[in-house]
Amino acid sequence: MPDPREAEPASSPPGASSGRDRLFSPPDGAVGTLGALSLRFLPSELTAQVAVGGAVLEAAAGLGLSIEAPCGGRKLCGKCRVAFLEGAPPPTAVERELVSAEDLAGGVRLACRSRPRAGATVRLLPPPRVDWWKLGATDTGVTRPDPAVRVIKCHLPTATLKHPTALTTLLRTELGEFDLPLAVLRSLGGRWSSGKGGCALHAVVVGDTVAEVRPAPGPGEQSAPVCGVALDIGTTTIVGYLLELTGGRQLAAASAMNPQASFGSDLISRLHAVLDDPTNLQRLREAVVGAAGRIIQRACREAGCAPEQVYEVTVAANTCMHHLLLGLDASALATSPFAPVVAAGLDLPAADVGLPVHPRANVHLLPNVAGFVGADTIAGILASGIAHADGWRLLLDVGTNAEIVLGCRDRLLACSAAAGPAFEGGNVSCGTVARDGAVSRVRWEDGRLRAETVGGSPAVGVCGSGLLDAVRVLLELGVVLPSGRLLAPERWPEPVRPGLRWSEDPSGVVLARGDRPVVLTQGDVRQLQLAKGAVRAACELLLRTAGVAPAELEEVLLAGAFGNYLDPGSVLALGLVPPVAPHRLRSIGNAAGTGAKLALLERSAREEAARLGQAVEYLELSLHPGFQDAFMEAMAFGD
Repeated sequence: MPDPREAEPASSPPGASSGRDRLFSPPDGAVGTLGALSLRFLPSELTAQVAVGGAVLEAAAGLGLSIEAPCGGRKLCGKCRVAFLEGAPPPTAVERELVSAEDLAGGVRLACRSRPRAGATVRLLPPPRVDWWKLGATDTGVTRPDPAVRVIKCHLPTATLKHPTALTTLLRTELGEFDLPLAVLRSLGGRWSSGKGGCALHAVVVGDTVAEVRPAPGPGEQSAPVCGVALDIGTTTIVGYLLELTGGRQLAAASAMNPQASFGSDLISRLHAVLDDPTNLQRLREAVVGAAGRIIQRACREAGCAPEQVYEVTVAANTCMHHLLLGLDASALATSPFAPVVAAGLDLPAADVGLPVHPRANVHLLPNVAGFVGADTIAGILASGIAHADGWRLLLDVGTNAEIVLGCRDRLLACSAAAGPAFEGGNVSCGTVARDGAVSRVRWEDGRLRAETVGGSPAVGVCGSGLLDAVRVLLELGVVLPSGRLLAPERWPEPVRPGLRWSEDPSGVVLARGDRPVVLTQGDVRQLQLAKGAVRAACELLLRTAGVAPAELEEVLLAGAFGNYLDPGSVLALGLVPPVAPHRLRSIGNAAGTGAKLALLERSAREEAARLGQAVEYLELSLHPGFQDAFMEAMAFGD
């Protein structure tokens, strides 16, 4: 299987811009004319000025409105659907192929292809709810935090004619040799040095810099909390955890879909967007910075504090998302040798990054390992503790790009597997992220196929965990063969026929019924095979490189949202991981988020992360002579 990183560049997906008066240009191949028209979006009531012939997808992204577009606007998936209430354009040939006649008659169009008329109004589907994600990060276990942000209590004596000592001199006597920025100096004045008995102050110190000097609370008053945010910036989802730094207590959490999905559900599409049009780098950066900022603000509202009380942000992200957050040229990650611009950990002013926190807050980004093994993997190693374990453990964070670590206290090896988006619902006929209504569990019960959905809502699609369950159940029923072939109804075993339903459009097994059937097709099974084969092959090559047999694994740890909600029985039955006893397979939640929280609360965790960034041995699968054979062997289901 060719490495997707070496794929031909995709056509340029639509970009995003923070301005509301941007004139959006026609999609590739469209014939534009002079002039512009207004396009209104509901329910946001925002309006964009769109060049005649311009696409809805780009206009929505420019307003910060998210439309699910797994293929990045390449007219392949048919999932970027919007409903025209007014000004619906005639359906294109692509739309007639991918959208039902009933939906087309109701005004449904594809945002990547539709070219609205003057005065058009478009209703967007509600964004997926991902609030369940915030439950994914486990408690850090830190009872006595040692953060980089400290509150130092000090007392300044009253200035006198005999001793008119400068305020900065008095402060340095109390605080030590910390940097005093001009903004802090401007906040100082006579009010600090006047008054009988002097003045009690609290200085908030971030690293080596005084970020703020404020009066100490009076009797019966509480000091304003000093907070930090740990961000886990993933390809699909962004999660933020708001913590009170002096005690380590989590105050709130918030999450959202990554709006960069308008450029494609996978990293490669986003990287090629930058290669095709360098201006997309800024648009991608604005999209992820804006989403992270809104998450911080939402978490602060939930906790009843102001974003200005956030003095530090730690970030765990894969290397590509790390670069796009900072506006670094990530295009080199799209081609061999996939070299990042920066790998070491960084400390940057929050104002430079663009996050809405205290103006002198610090942003700490954990180190990357390689082009496709990033800071989220380092955070996962921190959270899992495998670097301190006596026996071998395998850590998998499975998503569009699966990061896999094999390690113990003596050695750590890591690689990435280009699994593709199937685990997150991409390239699957009825696939979706784990949103309300997504089929997340499938089982055979009382002679029937039964499905559970996220939130118990009517079925709208199938997410990764449901996809694995469905294939596992059909494999056990003899409807899917170990080779991955989905049998037609006439070849189903007689006992299971009454409990299964077949759909003709698309052709496949019906998993659930909502507004329309949620179907598993032959193509969906193949997509899962490709993803499963890449991950399993990566595991096997790590084990071979270290000379470790599967029987020697103490544990196999599943991390991330996908790993946290998988049925261990499905994981083992399909052979996603090497064969181990069921009790050795364990989900550990959002390990990247937990690692980011550890780095926020413990300076020693950052020091360890820096060591891990140097210690991890990276295995590049695209260069491994055994990958192709291992991949082909791993394609079959089961062991």
